[in-house]
Amino acid sequence: MRLLNRSRPEPEAEAVEGDGGRPLPDEAPEPQPEHEEPRLQDPGPTDLSKRDYVAILKRAFKQSNEDHITSLAAALAYYAFLSIPAVLLIAAGVFGLVAGPNAITTIMDKLHGVIPGQATSLLQGSLQRLTEKQGTSITLIAVGGV
Repeated sequence: MRLLNRSRPEPEAEAVEGDGGRPLPDEAPEPQPEHEEPRLQDPGPTDLSKRDYVAILKRAFKQSNEDHITSLAAALAYYAFLSIPAVLLIAAGVFGLVAGPNAITTIMDKLHGVIPGQATSLLQGSLQRLTEKQGTSITLIAVGGV
């Protein structure tokens, strides 16, 4: 099967030759809205039918699939979960830099009834060691920041 070679005239040449003074489509003025045109109110939820709600749900589902919302949500959850240890390291490092022994006893007094006794003693020992040397706090901030 052979294709016929047809020569098509260019659109610009056609507009310039045959119209005798009409502007090209790119140069034509755009229509403007009426000044006194009444604006219709948006329909309320009670004005919509079941068919309208089904159409809205279909359109929303289609648009969410085009935007890959499930992939974005999974990525956000994954990175948020992975950032928790880094945030805890930075928080512990900043606490070690700014807190003193009085802050540790105040926190332990408040946590005494909330967490078990062994966990309280373990946390108190860790926080006291953390506040004794500032180099430890700086190291925690550096590791958490990376």
